[in-house]
Amino acid sequence: MSIQIESDLKEILGEINSKLGKIDERLNKLEIGQARLEEKLDAQEKIVTKLKTSQKNQIWALIALAFTAVVSLMAALGKFIFFPNP
Repeated sequence: MSIQIESDLKEILGEINSKLGKIDERLNKLEIGQARLEEKLDAQEKIVTKLKTSQKNQIWALIALAFTAVVSLMAALGKFIFFPNP
């Protein structure tokens, strides 16, 4: 028992080429999407780097401010302790 399939080879190749064309289009869309995502990721990395730098600078400014406040308070207390009003 044998089954004979009568199909035109051109039709089959045409269908295969059509499907390959669709796959190629989808692949191109994926590649474009990936490139866009990479650009967005690079932009986000730059923003995070700027934020880290800004945060580091703010921390040092707060440390300097706190140190200045403590030294000023100690100086004021020292003045009242060592040089009281007569």
